[in-house]
Amino acid sequence: STATPPAGADLASPPVRVRTDGSGQYTAQRLAPGPVACVAKARGHGPARHSLTLAPGQSLPFDPVLPPGGRIVGRVTRDGSPVADVRVRVGPADAFATCRTESGADGAFTLVDVAAGSVTVEADSGQGAAARHARTVVDVPAGGEAACELELTPPGPAPNLRGRVVDATGKPVAGCRVSTRMAQAKNVATTTSADGTFAFAIPSGPVDLRVHRPGRPQPAFADLVVRAIDPAAGPVQLVLVPFTPARITGRIADAHGSGLPGTIACWHHERAEWVQFRAAADGSFGLGDVPPGTLDLLVEHPGLASVPVRELRLAAGELEDLGTLSLGSGGTLFGAVRGPGGMAPEQCDLTAVADGRRFHAEYRGGTYRFPTIPAGDYTLLVSGAGLAAVAFPISIVADTEKMQDVELQTGVRREIRVVLPPDAGSSCGLALRVAGSTMRWLDTGGTTQKPGVETEVTFVAWMAPGTYEAVAWTATGFEARQGIVFAAGDDREVRLTVARK
Repeated sequence: STATPPAGADLASPPVRVRTDGSGQYTAQRLAPGPVACVAKARGHGPARHSLTLAPGQSLPFDPVLPPGGRIVGRVTRDGSPVADVRVRVGPADAFATCRTESGADGAFTLVDVAAGSVTVEADSGQGAAARHARTVVDVPAGGEAACELELTPPGPAPNLRGRVVDATGKPVAGCRVSTRMAQAKNVATTTSADGTFAFAIPSGPVDLRVHRPGRPQPAFADLVVRAIDPAAGPVQLVLVPFTPARITGRIADAHGSGLPGTIACWHHERAEWVQFRAAADGSFGLGDVPPGTLDLLVEHPGLASVPVRELRLAAGELEDLGTLSLGSGGTLFGAVRGPGGMAPEQCDLTAVADGRRFHAEYRGGTYRFPTIPAGDYTLLVSGAGLAAVAFPISIVADTEKMQDVELQTGVRREIRVVLPPDAGSSCGLALRVAGSTMRWLDTGGTTQKPGVETEVTFVAWMAPGTYEAVAWTATGFEARQGIVFAAGDDREVRLTVARK
């Protein structure tokens, strides 16, 4: 009975369960008058449901036709390791039609007789402080099989960012992967439910969201990127509007022409999105579903010098063939970074620059390491929040590892805003230097600029006290130059408006 229970009761009347005989016949008796929910299930089939209303003394038929049952196979993990004896289910924990099972010693599980369509799979393990939970949405084909991975995590704080994903007609889209991008917190991901909704518990402050449609392979560019969402503003609606993708093809090879299964790291300027792909064993690659815009690519393979491809502009539907990208021999650069008092900076950016090429180091806990980069002379740029940026020459020798430690001092902060006219493009760069000298600080930024609208890009620079020349430019030929004084206590905003050279 689905009638309202009396005060102090859980249900309006006891549930009634019966089994069919050899001919499929059954009779359910002693049902309470009023609204009744009927569910039928059998091995090898998905459940069938029906609702009806009974008058006192009335008999009504319910002749269910059971659909083919689907299967879900998957694995339960915790911190990447398989977990055994975990309860896995589709449906409410105590419902009659819920499909249940437990994971095996290798974390694997199989749920049978699952209804076709978009269903929510949940797993629970432990109690109290040891409790862990996992949840995802999968699409089960009628009579077919679907796969899923369940990663157990501790229950977190209540969600403070909620939303819904819909298509261009406003119809909810289930099974979308929604992931966060936050500067000061660990990124998290979830899957939209059957009504397209999702929820996150995140720190306060703006957050970027990426949405991948169901079945979109990982890694892949997102179908939608939305920036600077404020959780305090209430639920958000994310609209998946189809775009005409571009495509990038090419081949990675060594100096002798042999194919290499290298990686292709892509940075999309307008979307501020980073995605990494891997080439096939013969070095060939084809990057499909690339959003139109401006991209930077870095092609790498362990032990060889990487090849950058900068400012690659792609129109909707365009095919860009990069040909063969040959990776030659190179050297590596690594070392330690120390700030004031000998402490390791929490955050630090290290970039090697030469002839328009830029290579970025991986920094962790006071140490850095560059991937193999081509032999030659570079300028090493080092910067970090609260630290004065430095630059000095460095030479890289082929097949050689070079150690170079770096010491940084406290810097002065200035915020610099670069104004982009409507026709200046969607990204810009900014460099600071002592007039007439090499670069001391270098950065790039992107916007969500709309055609015909003036926009701004904001940079934050930390420099040693002194006077510098600021140079801002765009790939479309716009530029601005201005002198800037960095002095303690002077935090006035600086604005530069680029103009066509």
